[in-house]
Amino acid sequence: MILKKYLINEMKIRTFFILLAISALLSNSLYSMNKITQSCIACTPVRALVAGGQENVFTICQTKLWKYVLNPNQHYLGRGLLVLQRHIPDLEQLTDKEEQEFIQWRRTLTPALKTAFGGRIVNLLYGTNLAFRETPPNPHVHWHFIPRNESKVTFAGQIFHDTEWASVFDLSKKDNMALEIQPFQKAIMATVASYLKKQLQDDKSSLDVEFIIEHYVDDKLNTDKEIECKKD
Repeated sequence: MILKKYLINEMKIRTFFILLAISALLSNSLYSMNKITQSCIACTPVRALVAGGQENVFTICQTKLWKYVLNPNQHYLGRGLLVLQRHIPDLEQLTDKEEQEFIQWRRTLTPALKTAFGGRIVNLLYGTNLAFRETPPNPHVHWHFIPRNESKVTFAGQIFHDTEWASVFDLSKKDNMALEIQPFQKAIMATVASYLKKQLQDDKSSLDVEFIIEHYVDDKLNTDKEIECKKD
């Protein structure tokens, strides 16, 4: 009888700890899911925005793995973001395929951006620092492509001046910035798209790129037409 009570109590204790462990696992899973499903601008499906008739879309083009987006802040003419389509917080979680395709994007984007606006170099930046100003943080893997130009450039009625030329870029500069898409930003996007297409052809690239911009830019901004870019 005593042995039976002991065994019953032992089973209850084990059951308690098993349930406690399951509860902890579920809590961690829900926390992780919550982090991923928080509002994340990088996760917004671009097709849904376009289909919904929203003009405030800065995506130029995409593949199944990555998308290239114009940065609304155009202090550096042609500056953009290469954003992973899948939500992960850091580079260590990239698959081999995602990493290999990133290399293809880099090899295509860098010369295309240089040629489009006469830039000398293109700086690359990987940084998810701003995400950690939120609690809990919700970073999303993306790269900044920042063309640098030693001369003032007049393009689509705007003047672009890289005042930090030959120095580290300054992302706090916000001239030529608009969060609601403007005609000069559409012109930049159309030009980038045009030169990207040409670069993909010249490279005989295997990237399967869909040009989103063609679904919503004004007809007058033909992506196959070069828009004049003047240097001072």
